[in-house]
Amino acid sequence: CKVGNEKFKDDKKVHFFEKLPAENNNFDIVHFGSSLQYIEDWEDLLKKLCLYNFKYLIFSDLPAADNETFVTTQNYYGDKIPVNFWNVKQFISKVELLGVKLIFNSRYAKDSKIKHGDIDHIEVIERTFNDSYKLNYFSQLIFRSTKY
Repeated sequence: CKVGNEKFKDDKKVHFFEKLPAENNNFDIVHFGSSLQYIEDWEDLLKKLCLYNFKYLIFSDLPAADNETFVTTQNYYGDKIPVNFWNVKQFISKVELLGVKLIFNSRYAKDSKIKHGDIDHIEVIERTFNDSYKLNYFSQLIFRSTKY
């Protein structure tokens, strides 16, 4: 957030927040980039965010596909971090109950290799989980507020 605010210091329309601001704020876009899966009470956070006036709610690189919904543990430099994986249809249904409507749904396909550094995440998922929990893609989702 510090870097983002520094890079956009001359653009008064772009802000990055480490904590939720006062509820009377208006936003064009609320964006989660490869991050919602690490938030334990993600449903409560989304409910709080829906108290704001925003036009679009965007999820990029979201681990949601045609798999079963589950939580697992990620090993991160010796730490164990809980990580959510969603069934994409169930995720969309839950989010739409908050007063937004899905307007875009795209897959980040296995063929394009989901990578972070030298690790192919899809390959790790394929080796680790049985078929009902395997993700063949991550999702890119855009919702529009029904207030607009």
